[in-house]
Amino acid sequence: LQSFVKRLAPSKLALLKHHFEEMYSRLRNPEDPARRVEIDPDTWRVTLFDDQDRPLEKRVFSAGMKEMYALSLLWALSKASAWELPIVIDTPAGRLDTTNRRALFEKYLPYAGHQVIVLSTDTEVDIEWARRLEPHVARQYRLDYDEKQDSIVIRAGYFF
Repeated sequence: LQSFVKRLAPSKLALLKHHFEEMYSRLRNPEDPARRVEIDPDTWRVTLFDDQDRPLEKRVFSAGMKEMYALSLLWALSKASAWELPIVIDTPAGRLDTTNRRALFEKYLPYAGHQVIVLSTDTEVDIEWARRLEPHVARQYRLDYDEKQDSIVIRAGYFF
């Protein structure tokens, strides 16, 4: 088994890198300094490089850059594994600026997987974004707190 894993790892690593680059190039802002990605074959550590081939420290990324990086990596792992797993995203646009929010709604959510569950607040997905996402949505539910029952009530539909 160890021999099999060692033989298979380089091709899986190349596949992971390919899928990460594909999604990250879709989601990244033009001002994002990342231009190239490398994945260490021993540790599988992902390093992004700028246009002068200097490694970038992810700790200095903006909240939007970190979210686009994380979503791209999760998407790449899903694609490289070839497993169709459901994806659950909680408040995906909460910390995103307009450009990153647009990339999330247009370039990620419709392609994230075969079953994507988005948990959002009433301010994250407005009427316009709900309309644009509608072709990709099977069902919508709203969770409302019922004071009389002191519990959450599940209702069909969104906030509007």
